[in-house]
Amino acid sequence: MTLASARGHSALCRTCLGILAVLTFTASAPLDAQAADTVPARLISYADTAAIIVPDTVRLGQAFTVTVTAFAGGCIRTGGGSRVSIHGLVADVTPLHVRRVVGDACDSDLILFPQTISLRFDRAGLGRIRFHGAANRLDFGAQPQWVVIERRVVVR
Repeated sequence: MTLASARGHSALCRTCLGILAVLTFTASAPLDAQAADTVPARLISYADTAAIIVPDTVRLGQAFTVTVTAFAGGCIRTGGGSRVSIHGLVADVTPLHVRRVVGDACDSDLILFPQTISLRFDRAGLGRIRFHGAANRLDFGAQPQWVVIERRVVVR
């Protein structure tokens, strides 16, 4: 095939246009794709702190619930469960949210997002529940600024 022939030139142009189309679609794919990851819930928003409801007293060996109403919005619109670790009378709780970036922008809204979490202490005494989360917006891949909020509960 030579560039001098009309047939060869036409085939070369079709090949070049095909390659250009593939490169164009590949380059624009990340803008349309959804990138999602799980992030800690935002427990502090400016001067406000998440509402955390913990019972005053619980029964030894029986499950009880705590409710964390954390801040969401922007690219965070879905709960992602929680991580719970209990050692003796100390419970570490990290409520989680799903951050999903669609395109190149997130809403600038604020949503209060309640999550109910089940805990159980197997020892009597004064229990400590440490809620781990972020103190900043987590849009566009921002790293969390960690915060811990502690509550106490009597275990009988």
